[in-house]
Amino acid sequence: MTPLKKRIEAMKEMTPTKGFNLVGVDDYEEPGDELFLVGNYATREAAELERSVREKASPDVKFYIYEPEPKNDF
Repeated sequence: MTPLKKRIEAMKEMTPTKGFNLVGVDDYEEPGDELFLVGNYATREAAELERSVREKASPDVKFYIYEPEPKNDF
């Protein structure tokens, strides 16, 4: 598997089915292993609050909020 495909798979794994996942990025890990789950939060506001706390405590780490993919009910 290529590094790009590994990264895409890792992103899919971090995408929640419910709530909002706060995900950190460790740039020193191998491709596909850079992402780590900080936590799942019921609201975006709660995830953003935790992200701001984490960013102050670890300014060298990047944090992202992943939300569920929209469902197509066609």
